[in-house]
Amino acid sequence: MTHGLFVNHKNLGEVLSVAGLAILAECLESPLSQLKFTRTNTVVGDDGVFRSRKFTFEHPDYSTLLDRIAGLEMTLGEGGEIVLCEHGKDGILTIDWVYLPVFLGNSGGFKGADKVEFVAFHLAAFKELSTTSSDLLTLSMDTNKPNYLSRISQLEKNYIDAGGVYKEGNRVFAKELLILVALQNLHLMMSTLVKEGRLEYSIPTEATTLNGLFLSLSGVGDKRYRAEVKPFGHGTVLTTAVEVEPEKP
Repeated sequence: MTHGLFVNHKNLGEVLSVAGLAILAECLESPLSQLKFTRTNTVVGDDGVFRSRKFTFEHPDYSTLLDRIAGLEMTLGEGGEIVLCEHGKDGILTIDWVYLPVFLGNSGGFKGADKVEFVAFHLAAFKELSTTSSDLLTLSMDTNKPNYLSRISQLEKNYIDAGGVYKEGNRVFAKELLILVALQNLHLMMSTLVKEGRLEYSIPTEATTLNGLFLSLSGVGDKRYRAEVKPFGHGTVLTTAVEVEPEKP
């Protein structure tokens, strides 16, 4: 059966979130297939953001998959690394990128943050917000805790759009758990973005696999987008991506 999620394709964090969904599906041995981005009528999400793309995929029991993701638990490995597991069984995914030095966002605050609490915070938010609705990536709820992924998921207007003023978000989104997962596989990509200040990526418009999605995110594709980060405070903030003009022959 075909399913879809509205996506802001010029928000790299949101594009990463659909990769995170596909990664978790693979880890749970319930993979998505026929992954692609399609044009759609422009819609306004629950977060007030306009979206004109939909990430579509095939899955025989998407509702159960989301329930399994919402039910994931967390434990610590022998080396102290964070491990996501299902029903207390063997781990499905190790989350250790959180201990690496490069971080897109408030790197100063994140360095001293409790990483176990950080992951638990986003697990709890996804459990609360999870739904089969196409609006999943737009859904959020209030929080009084620091949200260190807010500068990736773009909860507020980004630094440029806000005229050089950045306000830290006070909401947590369902998509942020999926971003957190994607960063485990794609942290090198984000490290490049932070260190070089920009990165080009593409999105697949023809049905592909998870590996094909990874290939597109590396910049392979007919239509590419350039995401940039700007310095802010003790870290960086992600800006809205712009379409890259094709090279003239």
